[in-house]
Amino acid sequence: MLQAQQSASRSSSREDLARILTGVHYPVTAEDLMVLALRRRTPSEVLWQLNQLPYDRRFNSAADVAGYLDAVASPTLGRN
Repeated sequence: MLQAQQSASRSSSREDLARILTGVHYPVTAEDLMVLALRRRTPSEVLWQLNQLPYDRRFNSAADVAGYLDAVASPTLGRN
């Protein structure tokens, strides 16, 4: 049951993240995305995800942002 709740939560967070990334004019910084997310009253789970983005990097697409967040969420074992 706990696993089903976690899966539903991840799905909801992904939908919220997708909603935030829709209509964004790329390239953007993590700070740009945070400001947009706060203006759109984004749930705290998504704000936490966006806070994982490096502030010195520019993202060129929604796929770029999502790919970075996926890599942070599940790093490859043994990778340095």
